[in-house]
Amino acid sequence: MAHYIKIIILFLTGIGGCFANTNDELRHYQEEGAHQVSTISNKTIETLKRTSSRNQSEHQLLIDTLMQRSTDGLQSNQKPQGAEGAILFVSFSMPDSLLFALSDEAARFHIPVVINGLVDGDFKQTIETFKRLNSEAKSSI
Repeated sequence: MAHYIKIIILFLTGIGGCFANTNDELRHYQEEGAHQVSTISNKTIETLKRTSSRNQSEHQLLIDTLMQRSTDGLQSNQKPQGAEGAILFVSFSMPDSLLFALSDEAARFHIPVVINGLVDGDFKQTIETFKRLNSEAKSSI
């Protein structure tokens, strides 16, 4: 039994040593990276930035086309399925942008949205807020 305890202690000591070595190695890489950045001239960095911006603008049409193809492929492959029995509870204390985003997602998955609570404890104010949000949603379509 004592033999097993010694083995476990040696094993745990080795794990601790590995973590120390990893931290030392990470610190070394950080120092090396900082040193390399300090050795590059500002002129070189500015030249690389300009070249990168120019290349990006020259190939923007290709980039946009590839991005559109990838999103089109994802949308056609991922048909939303209803989440049976799911209900999304929202509150008017949430930002309007979050309410709209959550409502859009709920609609994609055919999930009913339930308003939890009242605006300032007032039913009339809650209805007015709902009407305002509903008209904003309709105007953005």
